[in-house]
Amino acid sequence: MKLCSTCSYENPDNAQICEACQTPLDFSTNINETVVAEKQRTTFSKGDYIGDRYEVVSELGRGGMGIVYRVKDRNLRDRDTALKMIHPELVANPEARRRFEDEVMLCLDLSHPSIIRVYNLESSDDLHYFTMEYVAGKSLTAVIKERGKIPPFTISEIKAVITPLLKGIIYAHQHTIHRDLKPDNIMITGEFPDISIKILDFGIARTMSSSRFTQTAQGMGTAYYMAPEQAKGAKNVDARADIYSLGMILYEMLTGELAMGRFLLPSEIIKGLSPGFDDLVIKTLDSSPERRFKSVIDLESAFSDVVKGKTVTKTPEPAVEAKQQQQSPQHAEDQEKQEQLKDLHFHARLATEEKEWETAVDFYSQILRLDVSDLRASRMKNEADGNRKELASLLKNAAEAARKNSFDQARQHLENGLKLAAPSKNQEISSLIANNESQKKAYAEKVAQEEAAANRKKEEEERKQKAAEQKRLDNERRKKKEQRLKEVAAKMASEKRKAEEQEARKATLKKMMVFGLVCLGGAGAWYGLKDTIGLSMSNRVSSGANSSKPPEKTSSGAPFTDPTTGMKFVWVKGGCYKMGDTFGEGGSDEKPVHEDEVCVDGYYMGRYEVTQGEYKEIMGSNPSYFTNGSSYPVEKVSWDDARSFIAKLNSRSGKRYRLPTEAEWEYAARERGKRVRFGNGKDSISPDTANFDARSKSKEPYSSSGIYRKKTTRVGSFSPNSLGLYDMSGNVYEWCSDWYDSDYYSSSPRSNPQGASSGSLRVVRGGSWYDVPWYVRAASRIRNAPGSAY
Repeated sequence: MKLCSTCSYENPDNAQICEACQTPLDFSTNINETVVAEKQRTTFSKGDYIGDRYEVVSELGRGGMGIVYRVKDRNLRDRDTALKMIHPELVANPEARRRFEDEVMLCLDLSHPSIIRVYNLESSDDLHYFTMEYVAGKSLTAVIKERGKIPPFTISEIKAVITPLLKGIIYAHQHTIHRDLKPDNIMITGEFPDISIKILDFGIARTMSSSRFTQTAQGMGTAYYMAPEQAKGAKNVDARADIYSLGMILYEMLTGELAMGRFLLPSEIIKGLSPGFDDLVIKTLDSSPERRFKSVIDLESAFSDVVKGKTVTKTPEPAVEAKQQQQSPQHAEDQEKQEQLKDLHFHARLATEEKEWETAVDFYSQILRLDVSDLRASRMKNEADGNRKELASLLKNAAEAARKNSFDQARQHLENGLKLAAPSKNQEISSLIANNESQKKAYAEKVAQEEAAANRKKEEEERKQKAAEQKRLDNERRKKKEQRLKEVAAKMASEKRKAEEQEARKATLKKMMVFGLVCLGGAGAWYGLKDTIGLSMSNRVSSGANSSKPPEKTSSGAPFTDPTTGMKFVWVKGGCYKMGDTFGEGGSDEKPVHEDEVCVDGYYMGRYEVTQGEYKEIMGSNPSYFTNGSSYPVEKVSWDDARSFIAKLNSRSGKRYRLPTEAEWEYAARERGKRVRFGNGKDSISPDTANFDARSKSKEPYSSSGIYRKKTTRVGSFSPNSLGLYDMSGNVYEWCSDWYDSDYYSSSPRSNPQGASSGSLRVVRGGSWYDVPWYVRAASRIRNAPGSAY
């Protein structure tokens, strides 16, 4: 269907003239195309990267041209920058894209205090965008809404905005025309009277003018400020279209309202206002470009005079045709009514397209007051009113659902409301959605905390019950033991008495039989067994160093624990292997692969990467960027730092540890030189087996895409290779003792190569959490200055 830009009548796709009002349909919108265009828009969230350079901080706003994000530029020390992502439909064909690029390139040369600075024009993955100066201020639209009174501004405040605005436009008109001047495109920083302004989107609207998509997408926010000739699709729009927009902005700042239809003059709304402002508004908002100011320079001069109390020279009205003069009053009234209806239909259509339902209802009501038989206006009014009520109901229901902690239901209401809401409300509803998600997360955390507290209380009660039961059992056992002891003691005392009585009887008998014989009794002793309690120390994990003199050799893969530090090592039995890129996919410095195999003697290799806890215990500090726990790998450690760490480790342990050579490192990573691609002993890698950049855009034939963790993981989080060595691919880089030489493989010795004899860079191996699969291969060679910290 084609939508008439004058009366909003939906015409067949092949129609050339509106069936309702006979207006040409050259610039009408194909409704289906608009829907498709809407679906094709691309959005980004906080933390996403655009073009691998710009990290999204937040969304600043959106409109018919696209979406503006606040981003951090990684190439410029995370400088705050604004990035405008253009809707793909606006640059869908080569001609439109060329015109867009020409306009942005022109803006790159604009340099004026009142104009936002444009930095770069870029594209990535079929997305087109440009970056510009980030201004931490408010749009003039937001300031007008905040004021919420009539008049919203004093004359001095209006002067503070309009004067630099006019100067910026005067400068820009030497190069281009804005075509989309409106309060949304004027940023204000500071507080009145000490403010500064910045004008956005110079010339970019020209790209939109050729796209039927924009006839509905640019919406009311633009159309209210658009000159009539531009709204009707005139091809030769010039600087006077910007003058019309400036007049509309001035009128809104003076009155707090928009000049629509038969608008009141500013002095009719604001009592005591100089009539000179009426003259300014009349001349800037004239429907005929010829009767407006000829240039913004003339407008600036007139504005300055009015502010000083002077009057504006009026443009003479063109001569009226004699035939027109002879028209009857009734005919003139009918003609005026038709013009008014045409204007109302135009603004009603724009309000409907922009989803400004209250405004649309108001316009359709005015149409029906003039023409009660307009059934289409009646239907459109009812639809707009229904949408207004439905939107209000959705927002109300969302608030009610949120109060009941039904956050998923609240989000559904808000997302449905977003489909009905005007672009001016999109940011507000998007903020409600974000706030709803925050409340949902906070509520989930609260529930989790309450459950955890309940579990802790339950566990404490169970512990107390167990303790009480244990105490009862202990008391019972103690009482039984005491009772047993009493019974034994009583039995022994009874037996002793019996023995004594028996001995007494024997003595009595012997006295009667013999004289001088004495009987002596003996004494018994009790012994108790005292329990012995043994103490043991738990060992700590990991070391990236190796030992040149272990206390004993064990089988390959068997661990050795340093008795002083508790660090674990694995014995790597010596052998020979083809060192370098055996798969034919590596860099030039990984070649040539030795036809005569490289051989290394046996050695001990740290089972884990050195942890933050181990490093801090030896060095007294933790330099890591990710201070996520003592069992996480230490990072931000230079080669020189590693040497200092090993020196102190040797001093404390009494052993001789050192960094592995590059040949030793690769031999161990490849499970004693097997032809495997990664340090986990496999030819493929996934985020379930190692910590690396597993985003889909980084995928290789030998990798699986998935989570990109953006930080280190606890050492030993993934399965080791067959030697029992962990994290040989990914997580953090690992220093080797060698000097780096890109051509070293062509001349290295066959037995125990030690690296180049000198150089400026040291070798690091294994890749990190930040790296794509290619860099975490076992054969990949990386280098860095000895003083640089990873």
